[in-house]
Amino acid sequence: MKTMALAAATGLVALACAESTPVSPPNRTASPRAALAANVAGTEKTPISGTIQILGIDPPTRTLVTPSDMCRNWNIAEHTVYYGDVQGSVTYIANTKGDCSLTHLVVSGTFGGQVTFQGRSGEMAGHWETNCKVDPALDTLSCDGESNARGSGGLEGVQFHIKWEGPAGGPFSYSGTAFSQ
Repeated sequence: MKTMALAAATGLVALACAESTPVSPPNRTASPRAALAANVAGTEKTPISGTIQILGIDPPTRTLVTPSDMCRNWNIAEHTVYYGDVQGSVTYIANTKGDCSLTHLVVSGTFGGQVTFQGRSGEMAGHWETNCKVDPALDTLSCDGESNARGSGGLEGVQFHIKWEGPAGGPFSYSGTAFSQ
């Protein structure tokens, strides 16, 4: 029962670290700041928002309960759908840790799926992290988190930074920025 509650509590989503490529100045006398500005020139920033709905959660591949009543779960697949500026099916792989009484839960992992953004379709993949705590007013877990992802295929060159919040079982409201060149 606690495993399913933890899986449901993970609800979804959060921190992804998009890979970054070091920027080298064109010559040793140019400043790194000028090189970075030249690399960023032409980058379009587009605000994004919408909702993320959880469709289903697969059980973890491994569970551990410590003597101090801390619960950990690995490889929980959370199947979601994005609605709004980014649309499509995305699967989150969640690794959870927190107290077994479900008053506080930290969840992180990888994610990926086929999405559409501004009429372009392709893969979005990255890392995420979320922090869930009991909301005393609602007596339920409430989560907020963020993710970073890179696009590929028809979304090659697009990077996403997304933040979300909502009850642990969703739906989650998301907002953020898409960066493209």
